Amino acid sequence: MSPFPWLPLVADWAEQNVESQEPQPSSIFNLYKRLLGLRRSNEALRTGRYETLTRQNDVFGFARSSGQGKLIVLLNFSEERRCVSLEKLDRATLLLSTARDRSGEKTASKLTLDRNEAVIMTEES
Repeated sequence: MSPFPWLPLVADWAEQNVESQEPQPSSIFNLYKRLLGLRRSNEALRTGRYETLTRQNDVFGFARSSGQGKLIVLLNFSEERRCVSLEKLDRATLLLSTARDRSGEKTASKLTLDRNEAVIMTEES
């Protein structure tokens, strides 16, 4: 019996651990490190103003802004690819994607999200 009943036991802990995930750029461990790094370096993610941008077709999008900095977050909750159209996307650069390395990619007014993908972008002035 686990001393922490709220924490599910992971059967493959011997294979799925920090030591095995650290060298894998696409591991959940490295995704968390990138997310925490973005949060630490960007005031908008910590204390910024919140604005809902879209919630349609299994995609939820919001912006966080603080001072001159503004980030856009899009989350595709679908098992299928989704195309998102936002006016603000024509001035955005991708910082992080949960599906693949898209860092630095410039967006147009439409962006295609892979299934279950989330992206964080910075809006350019």
